[in-house]
Amino acid sequence: TSRGNVNAYRYYDGTNAWEVFSQSLSAYAGQNVKMQLVATRNAGDNYIGFDNFYIGPCGIAPIPSVTQATTNSVTLSWEGSSTETNEIEWGPVGFVQGTGTLVQTTGTSLVISGLAENTHYEYYIRRTCSADSTVIWLGKHKFKTACNAFVGEFSQNFSSVTTGSTTVLTLPDCWSFYDGGSGYGFVGTTALATPKSFQMYTSDLL
Repeated sequence: TSRGNVNAYRYYDGTNAWEVFSQSLSAYAGQNVKMQLVATRNAGDNYIGFDNFYIGPCGIAPIPSVTQATTNSVTLSWEGSSTETNEIEWGPVGFVQGTGTLVQTTGTSLVISGLAENTHYEYYIRRTCSADSTVIWLGKHKFKTACNAFVGEFSQNFSSVTTGSTTVLTLPDCWSFYDGGSGYGFVGTTALATPKSFQMYTSDLL
C-alpha cells in the first residue's frame, strides 16, 4: 500500500499563528485514499489542532491579514505565490454571499477602496486555478476602517460601551489606551460614576 507523509510541527506560545501544510495527492489519482492524522507526545501535556482541512484541485485559500487601514480603504495581504489567483467577496456586516462585491486578484495583496470610515466589513476568500475549478469559500473574515479626526464639540459618557474588567480591557470606538508602565484601563461600573466610567490603574508611581 502506497503511503505519503507530511511531518509538521508548530509550537504555539500565544503569538504564533496557524501554519499551512500541503501534500500533493497526484500520485494517487484514481485510487481510494484514506487520510490519517497522527500526533506523537514526547512529554508533558500536548495538544493538537487543525482547521480548514481540504482536498481538491486548487489548494486551499490563504488566510489574509489587514496590513493597512485608512478611513476609506484597507489592504489585505497573505502568504503565497505571485502567480496564484484568488477571489474575494466583501460587503457590510451580515451580507449574504452572492450579494457582495466580488473581486478576482492575482498576487499576495489586495486594496479595497471606496469604504466608509469607522465601519466594520466582512469578506470571504477562495483560490481559483481554472475557469471551472474553484475551492470552497473560507470565512467570514472581518476588517474595519480607521476613524477620521474629530472636529468640533465632543462628548462621551461611556454608557453604551461594553463593560470590561482588569483582564478584559474595553475602550470606546476610535479610542486607544497607551500604557507606559504596568497599568491597564477599561470601561466599568462604579458607585462614584454611574452607570459607567473609564477606569485606569497602575502600580507605578505617577
